[in-house]
Amino acid sequence: EHHPDAAFSFTLDGTVLSVNEKGAEILGKTKEELIGHSLIDTIHADYQETVKGHFNNAKKGIFKHYELPFSNLGNEFYYLGVTHVPIKVDGEVIGVYAIARDITENKINQEQIQYMAFHDHLTHLANRIRFEEVLQKAIEDDRLHDKKFALLFMDLNNFKDVNDDYGHAFGDKLLAQVARRIASMVKKDDCAARLGGDEFTILIDDLDSYDDAMRWASQLLNKLNKPYLIDGEEIVCTPSVGFAYYPKDGDSVENLLNKADAAMYKNKRHSKV
Repeated sequence: EHHPDAAFSFTLDGTVLSVNEKGAEILGKTKEELIGHSLIDTIHADYQETVKGHFNNAKKGIFKHYELPFSNLGNEFYYLGVTHVPIKVDGEVIGVYAIARDITENKINQEQIQYMAFHDHLTHLANRIRFEEVLQKAIEDDRLHDKKFALLFMDLNNFKDVNDDYGHAFGDKLLAQVARRIASMVKKDDCAARLGGDEFTILIDDLDSYDDAMRWASQLLNKLNKPYLIDGEEIVCTPSVGFAYYPKDGDSVENLLNKADAAMYKNKRHSKV
């Protein structure tokens, strides 16, 4: 009754026979409201088949721990660690126990750690590790489906001057604003990253032609070339960009990044002439 985890017992058809206080608390109902009823309708439709599968396996003597996102009637959200166990009498399964542990805090901490590991803390774009993973997957997928993509590499032309004149905190605010403008242009299946300093990369996937990437980049540059207002100061910080195209410019992460980086510096030198 006072077990720290939610505890339930069910008939073989899934009707609740008993529930402890913790179980009623998590479900947001009284014990009287739960006993004699099925819980399947309290579970989001996306997870009902998973729960049914584990419940039916428990009736066969097979039980396995799994995780279940759950929102109760009071819109309280939980991550639950659930285990179904068969109830046996004289070797015959007559019902099923379920133990559900609240793992919400641990799960959220894990997700935060995962997010921090693959995102830049300043701009909230992907970091180098994540971008290279996405780029490698794009190479493998597009090779399989005979598709093409573009890799854009960019940095900010006068970013060092901004840092020298206004300070690094001001420069960080500029990077964050640049990132927001980039993110507003990136499609769901594309990926934008800050590699470090003022260097950004963007994967433009699933192109019909390489000209599509040029048109998209032109729109992005128009957005990035507009002034930024930071701490009451209006500044212009234009980017230099370079492209690499898969598959014509390379078929590996390293080759494509190097090609786009070299193209960017070539364009930067020409712009100074």
